[in-house]
Amino acid sequence: MIIAIPANTNNPEDKISTDFVTTNYFAIHNTETKETNFLNNPNTKNNTISAVDVGKELLTAGVNKIYTVTIEEDLQAFLNTEAPNLEIEKVDDDQTIDEIINQTAKQLPEPDITTVFPESSFPFPLSNISATK
Repeated sequence: MIIAIPANTNNPEDKISTDFVTTNYFAIHNTETKETNFLNNPNTKNNTISAVDVGKELLTAGVNKIYTVTIEEDLQAFLNTEAPNLEIEKVDDDQTIDEIINQTAKQLPEPDITTVFPESSFPFPLSNISATK
C-alpha cells in the first residue's frame, strides 16, 4: 500500500500539515518496502493549481490511502469519482509523519502464508505447524 501524508517540511519527525492542498510536501510511504519519500506539492501557495490537480498528482504516484486533518470538498468529490477504492483517513493535527507511518504499520494485517504458499504446495500439512511471536 502507498500512503500520502501532507507535510510542511521534508522531515518525518515534523507534524502533519493541516492544509492538504497547499502543503509544501507529501510524505509518500510504501508500506511494503518501508520507504518514505517526499513529493513536492505542485500546488504551493504561489501557484494556482487546483485541488483536483493535487489529487491527480497523488494518483499518479500510486497512492492508495491518504491521511489528512482536512480535505477540500472538490478534491474529495474528484477522488470519490476517479479512485473510489482510495481510502481517506482523518487524523489529529498533533501527530508526526513518523507516528502516522508507525500507526499504519500496526493496522496492516499480517500476511497469510497460505495465500503466498497454498497448503497444497507443502510436503506436509500446515496444521502441524504452530506460529510463535
